This record gives sequence, C-alpha cells and structure tokens, in this order.
Amino acid sequence: LGRYMMDLPASKRFRKELDVASQDEETAEALDMEITTCVRNFLKIKQRTTDHLGEDKSIEFPEFCRNLISLIDVVGNSLKKDLAIIGIVILRKMIETENRQVRIPACDWRIEDWAKFRPYIENRQDMLIQMDCVPLICRLVSHSPYSELRKE
Repeated sequence: LGRYMMDLPASKRFRKELDVASQDEETAEALDMEITTCVRNFLKIKQRTTDHLGEDKSIEFPEFCRNLISLIDVVGNSLKKDLAIIGIVILRKMIETENRQVRIPACDWRIEDWAKFRPYIENRQDMLIQMDCVPLICRLVSHSPYSELRKE
C-alpha cells in the first residue's frame, strides 16, 4: 500500500489516509489528538506570533478564525472537500477545547459534562457566531453532496 500511496497525488493520498483513519479507531484517535493539539496552538496564536515575529506582525485569534472561515466557505471554493471537512472539525474543536475534562465530541456531551464550562463555551460560540459561522455551516451543508461534511 505504501508504494501505491506514493504514486497518488497529494490530495488523493490525504483522502486515502483519512479513509484509513476513519476505519481504524487507534488512527482516528491519534488524528483527533493531533487536531486538538493544533487547535490549542491556534488559541495561543497571538502569543506565539508575537514571540517569533514581533508585536507588529502578531496574529490575533479572531483574525485567524476569519481567515479559516473564508478558506472553508463554499462561496469562495478555496479548499477541496477533504480540507473543508478538516476546517469544520477545527471550528468544532475550538468550542470543545474549552472543556478539557471530556474528550468526546460536543454533540455527545451530557449536561454534567459541560455545565461548569458553560460561560467559556458560550463565549467561544458567540465569537464564532459573530464571524458568521452559522451561515457558513448552512451554506456548506446545503451545497455539499458529501455526507462526511454534513456529519461534521
């Protein structure tokens, strides 16, 4: 499989890897942890860019989010479906990382899983709502024939 994978274009290799990950629980969990780590780093983007680039070139978290949203929006059609799915996962994880005690998707949380984190979760949700994430998700779902995208 390895040699076969190297002969595929990068986008098809990525899709194959995602397919394998979705079928293998251990790989899916590792991918989930990797995305969670990325999101936690995105949340610290201002400090990290200030440390490495200086205050005048730092990136604010809301600015990062707006750029991510514009990349995954179907109107601009900037990213292929697979990457749009990862973008949606990142947006979801931005909310889920506010609750560090539970490692399951927010749609599976019980009230006791998130109750004490409610103000933080609502704050992050409000930020994403102000950035027009709700219309974005509606556009993605309505324009996408892909069940994986709708599922996320």
